[in-house]
Amino acid sequence: MVIGQDYSVGMTISFECLLGYTLLGEPSLTCLHGISRNWNHPIPRCEALCGGNITSMNGTIYSPGHPAEYPHFQDCMWTVRVPPGYGIYINFSVINTEPIYDYITVWDGPDQASPQIGQFSGNSVHEGVSTTANQILIKFHSDFSTSGFFVLHYYAYQLRTCQPPPPVANATILTDDDEFEIGDIIRYSCLPGFTLVGSEILTCRLSERLQMDGPPPVCQVTSCLSPYPTLILAPSGPQHWPPSPVSHPPVCLQSFPSSLASPSIPVTEPSTNVVSSLFFSFQYTVQPMKCFDLTVILSPGSENYLPISRCSG
Repeated sequence: MVIGQDYSVGMTISFECLLGYTLLGEPSLTCLHGISRNWNHPIPRCEALCGGNITSMNGTIYSPGHPAEYPHFQDCMWTVRVPPGYGIYINFSVINTEPIYDYITVWDGPDQASPQIGQFSGNSVHEGVSTTANQILIKFHSDFSTSGFFVLHYYAYQLRTCQPPPPVANATILTDDDEFEIGDIIRYSCLPGFTLVGSEILTCRLSERLQMDGPPPVCQVTSCLSPYPTLILAPSGPQHWPPSPVSHPPVCLQSFPSSLASPSIPVTEPSTNVVSSLFFSFQYTVQPMKCFDLTVILSPGSENYLPISRCSG
């Protein structure tokens, strides 16, 4: 774009490029005195470059060499940075690259150690992606064959809500709303028979990015026996436990090395007030059949811990 229409001797004109292009050369030219009437610098040109650092709140990124097709063997990287408290949304208005081999990768942050949020290739217009940080890294790669082009738009938006965390199995979640704004919390509790490992409360916070201040917890099945349990679960929880080979040790033995060495539940007999012990032994075969998966209650009254009850089915 030329600014100024007077090309008389001594007059100056200026040049500007459209968004997404970079001016190469002097931005202003002056018509010199003399017989030749030349400009004091060569005429500049506007090009779509391979990479760059961008700080504007919105703009366009073109494939290198646009509107011509991009060259082979390109590895271009653009970093877009906007003020803290803003995220960046990008989408393609045009994409026509060699499928699989020429592609654009996007990271939610300033470098390739940041979370990757998209990779685009081919000739179908894709859904846009948004960042949780105020920076985004965009990388374009082309190989040795087949060229094409793309046009990518971006704009900054104010970060307001955290992405909802993934569901946690065997947990209940207490929240005030389905949207998590800055300062909102999520509280987790596990179902009976499970123990919460991790943080009970997550808070939506804005630091380098807008996100929960930690990973969600997990609910692990309690050990087969606890000192005074109100509920005793199969090793994999309230679901079908997976069949195991005969040679595979019972899952519970991770907590109890052997039935003889296992902790016990004190059980007081009402008539004699004698404390005996209760043990569980889980036996598996590859056949998920009745009588092959069973619970055995053992009596500690003898050296061999004779079974006093078998439960199955």
